[in-house]
Amino acid sequence: MAKRSSFSCSCPAATVDPSQYVRGGEPHIDEVRVVGDFQSALGGTDWDHNAAPLLTKNPHPNGVLYSFKTPSDLPDGFYQYKGYA
Repeated sequence: MAKRSSFSCSCPAATVDPSQYVRGGEPHIDEVRVVGDFQSALGGTDWDHNAAPLLTKNPHPNGVLYSFKTPSDLPDGFYQYKGYA
């Protein structure tokens, strides 16, 4: 059964939750994208870094949460992917 898929990545931020770690501050990440062999199922080209889906940045109780949900169903199967900032 095909279904929409979700990707997420959390980044702790000491300014939001000081108990996360002793050193550090805000994560200095401009954007997070997910690239993989699922992109052709969404109408793109697999492993195309330039057209990889952009994860949306949202506040999280411990820092920042980046997330993306596919706009359409992915066919059943196994997919390989990597996130990069």
